[in-house]
Amino acid sequence: MGRAIMYILTNPNRGKKYGILSDVRIDPEHRGKGIGTELIQKTIDAAREVGCYKVLADSRFERENVHRLYERFGFAKHGYEFRMEFENVPKQD
Repeated sequence: MGRAIMYILTNPNRGKKYGILSDVRIDPEHRGKGIGTELIQKTIDAAREVGCYKVLADSRFERENVHRLYERFGFAKHGYEFRMEFENVPKQD
């Protein structure tokens, strides 16, 4: 049906935890039913419960509907994500 992954890391400069919300995906036949909203809210709540001081989320430029959804949660555009991908990387178990 759907998934959302929250990575919890520690910022060594602040000595505090933060979350990275990634890989939010709802199967096409289940979109528009509030599932993504619920998943995002639960991941934000989980990050808050473990003491994160912030949550980051990423999205491709063309996904304006996702940007609007994140903004409804209070996310603000803050900068750019830079990315480097490697080819022929074996899948890890």
